[in-house]
Amino acid sequence: MEINRKIIFIALFTLISCQNRRVLLDLRENIKSKECDVGDLLEYPKRYDSLYVEISGRINDGYENTSFCQQWPGNDECVWVDISSVGYMINNYSHLSIDGENVKIIGRFLDKPSGHLGRYKGEITDIKYIQIN
Repeated sequence: MEINRKIIFIALFTLISCQNRRVLLDLRENIKSKECDVGDLLEYPKRYDSLYVEISGRINDGYENTSFCQQWPGNDECVWVDISSVGYMINNYSHLSIDGENVKIIGRFLDKPSGHLGRYKGEITDIKYIQIN
């Protein structure tokens, strides 16, 4: 009887803890990525240029402004996220609001002016993974 209680507790805990995470896209297939943050990309862009990066944080998601920024809400120290290139693969993406959500994304970082009017200091493109935490 005691073992059954433990199993039920573990199952419920796992179920509850996993409910907060939603994977919207998973195309990783043997992709090796480097974990970093926005500060790393802005301070050492050449180090990460053309590599797949794993970045987590609050995302800005609005008209011509999908980005990770060093401060919330967004400021001028931001990296553009080219989520539109994979949006069609995400069920109901046009009706999904992820603005302000804590998100993990894996994609290729490019060290170049990007985004609306080229005002972002880099870009995450070729996105392979999106998870809302």
